[in-house]
Amino acid sequence: MEPNKVLIIGGGVAGLCAAIHCERQGVDWLLLEASDRLGGRVGSRMIDGCRIDRGFAVLLTAYPELRGMIDLEQLDLRTFQSGARIQRGGAFIRVANPLRHPIRGVISALTGSIGVIDAFRILPIAMRAAFGRSVIDPDASHGFSARDLLRQMKVSEQLIDQFFRPFFGGIFLDGSLGADAAAFEFRLAMFARGIAALPNEGMGAIAQQLIAQIPNERIRMATAVREIKRIGEDTTSTRWCVTTNVGQTYEASAIIIALDADGARSLLPSLPSRAWCSTAAITWRVEAEKLPSALREPILLLDGDGDGPVNHLCSPTSVVAGYAPQGTSLISGNVIDPVALKLSDEELERSARAQMAKWFSVEATREWKVVCIDRIQQALPRQHPQDFEARPKMDQGDRLFLAGDHVTDGSINGAMRSGRIAADAVSALHR
Repeated sequence: MEPNKVLIIGGGVAGLCAAIHCERQGVDWLLLEASDRLGGRVGSRMIDGCRIDRGFAVLLTAYPELRGMIDLEQLDLRTFQSGARIQRGGAFIRVANPLRHPIRGVISALTGSIGVIDAFRILPIAMRAAFGRSVIDPDASHGFSARDLLRQMKVSEQLIDQFFRPFFGGIFLDGSLGADAAAFEFRLAMFARGIAALPNEGMGAIAQQLIAQIPNERIRMATAVREIKRIGEDTTSTRWCVTTNVGQTYEASAIIIALDADGARSLLPSLPSRAWCSTAAITWRVEAEKLPSALREPILLLDGDGDGPVNHLCSPTSVVAGYAPQGTSLISGNVIDPVALKLSDEELERSARAQMAKWFSVEATREWKVVCIDRIQQALPRQHPQDFEARPKMDQGDRLFLAGDHVTDGSINGAMRSGRIAADAVSALHR
């Protein structure tokens, strides 16, 4: 390989975006991906005619990094309704999203869904998220948690536990509301200024759009990197040698390590370890005519009681009908509780089904058939204040750069942003 090549290690969203920006800026690059597919944690697959996204994921259209990278019109997005229906005490209570519709949030209060005092206490932050002049810096850290922020605003523990805990627990895959308040506020702005949606062809369509923007001949699949080694001191010469698991070697003037936190640490042991949030998505199928009425809307159902493994539930086919064959509906339940995640698949499904029987009745859930249980052990890096403090620098020096959601905000937006920043850095070296 020519000495001025840039090696990108990892073909997830961060690595793909790094490749796109390198290509646009005329940087000579090569991408090495260890697996047999690109896209990392963003993907979809077909099981018995049903489209299954990797874990439970939605696209927030207000993400800044989407501009110029993703054609939202081509994705043919289908949207979730704003707000949620909260399962509380055996009944579903509809709550307007006060972050996107501050006034409707107050109306929810007047109808009893949210306490009037709570509605007016969250109104300032909702208005700031919806209409503020700037978006919170996704790399910022307030040094205290989202729960601390809500308590500072004197929001009731009831609203915190029944709405904010399950709703943002699903976003951070962390039911503690321990995420840094800055990360929490960034997502408030994203929900307030855009919509939550699914592409008509599944979340994997996002990765496919990114892949389509780079030439295939610059990608090496099934090529795991075993070691990176600095081989030059002179800034005008080759500086790095990469060895793969089968003994191939590549030389390059700069490297972008676009792996997850553990993958990056396997190549750079000096990097700090990161805590992870895991998840399991249970997907059932049922005849469309037997889908419970509460699931016929494209809206999230939240566990306001906190008495079961499922944190939030929806019917993907109520958002995108094409996720399953005609006449079939899908139900997706997301589990984030660390204790529940230790159960076997059979135990987890049995526990979730018992919870759903309480929500809809035993008869209503009797014919639900399991399509799959999709476990992701390292779905998102945890984003507590102490985790933000431990984030490694993107620029590791000596023409070595990191990309991925573990060095910035833990989201699709963060992964895309880190790839762009790393590509800009190597581009500056080659000017």
